[in-house]
Amino acid sequence: MENKTSENIIKYQDQLTAETLEGIINNLQNQVGELNTEINKKEKTLQDINKPTITQKQLDAINEAVSNYTDNVEFSENDFDVELSMEYDNKVELNSLSFNSEGDMFDDIMRYVEKEFRIVKEGDESEDIMGDFDENGNAKSHDES
Repeated sequence: MENKTSENIIKYQDQLTAETLEGIINNLQNQVGELNTEINKKEKTLQDINKPTITQKQLDAINEAVSNYTDNVEFSENDFDVELSMEYDNKVELNSLSFNSEGDMFDDIMRYVEKEFRIVKEGDESEDIMGDFDENGNAKSHDES
């Protein structure tokens, strides 16, 4: 009888240990999940911190430049590749339409936007536009050293 009781105690301890370990594992998995979520949030924050800054006024100027450009753009049939097909009931169907001039359009938009801003070299963001003028307001010659 004592042997059977010892076996039952061992089985109970094994069962308790297994349940305890399962609980610990589940708890740790939940904690890992929460930590991964927190890591993702912090990585997103870091990405946002590392983005170059732009003022609302600058963003509005870019928006206006792009909008002005796109309002004035004219497309021609040469800007697109069109593939048509004939359906069984003699209807013409457009199979595909692709825009060929996205590179040119992008370059045009960038030139249009660049006209709106004074571009400075990387690291010279703090350069003051007044640095191009002397104390009397006269433009400095760029030949001077």
